[in-house]
Amino acid sequence: MLSGIQRFCFIALAFAAFGSTACKQSDGSSTNEVKKPAHGTEDARQSQEWIAQEVLLQLKEMRADISSMKAEVTKLREQVEGLSAGVGNEGAAAPSVASLDLKDVPVIGKSAANVGIVEFSDFECPYCGRHNKQVFTEIKREFIDNGKIKYYSRQYPLPFHSSARGAAIAALCADKQGKYWEMREALFGNQKDLGDSLYQSSAKDIGMNAKQFALCSADKKIASQLDADARYGDSVGVSGTPKFFVGKIVKGELTNVTVIDGAQPYQRFAAVINSKLSSN
Repeated sequence: MLSGIQRFCFIALAFAAFGSTACKQSDGSSTNEVKKPAHGTEDARQSQEWIAQEVLLQLKEMRADISSMKAEVTKLREQVEGLSAGVGNEGAAAPSVASLDLKDVPVIGKSAANVGIVEFSDFECPYCGRHNKQVFTEIKREFIDNGKIKYYSRQYPLPFHSSARGAAIAALCADKQGKYWEMREALFGNQKDLGDSLYQSSAKDIGMNAKQFALCSADKKIASQLDADARYGDSVGVSGTPKFFVGKIVKGELTNVTVIDGAQPYQRFAAVINSKLSSN
C-alpha cells in the first residue's frame, strides 16, 4: 500500500501523463482538430483508463486516511480537555489553599450567607458548560436561592480555546452593568456560537446598554482584569477548568477551603457544602 506522500506523487505524475496525451500542434500549441486513429491509439486509451482507475483508487484511500486522522485529532483533543478539566482526579490529593480573596468578584447569593463557592471557569470549556447546566442549577435551587451560600465566578480562559477570552471579556463587561449572571447563562447556553455576534445579541436580549458594552469590550482595563483573574488562579493552583473552592466566608475571604477538581456530580458538592454549613 502506498504512503500518503507516494499517493500524492503518483496522482501528480498521472495528471502529467494525461497532459502529455493532449493533441498539440507541431509548435506546441493546442488544437481541437479531430485526427484519424493512428497506430497504438488503442494501447494509449487503455493506458489512460488504467491511470484513471488507479487515480480514483488512490484518492479514495487518501480520503480514508484523512478521515482516520481527523478522528485521531478529535480523540486527542478530548483527552487534552479531559486532563485540563481534572476528570478522574476526584480521589487525588487536593492542594492546600489557606484562603481566597473575594473582593470585586461577580457573586450571586444573599449577603447574610457565610459559606461560599469560588468557581474558576472557561466559557468554551465543555466541562464548564456541563457543570453549569447539570450541577450549578441544582446548587442554585438548593443552596443559593434560599440564602445558604454565595457563589463566586472567576475567569480562567484556557489558551487552546480561541473564543474563551472574548467570552470572558463579554461577561466582565456585563458585570459592569449588573448583568453578569444573565450573560453567563447566555454564553454557556450557546458555547458553539461564541463570538462578537452572540455577545452583542445577548447584551441586547438581557437589557444592556449597547454603547457602554462596546466601549467596555475595547477597554484595556477589562483585559487587565481578566489577566489578573487568570494569574490569581495560577497562584492558588488552578491549571484546568472548571475548578472549585468551597469554604467559609470571613471578612471578605474564603477560608477553611475544600478544593473540588473538574465537573463532579451534584452529590459531591452537596456533601462538601453541607459539611461547611454544619460547622457554623
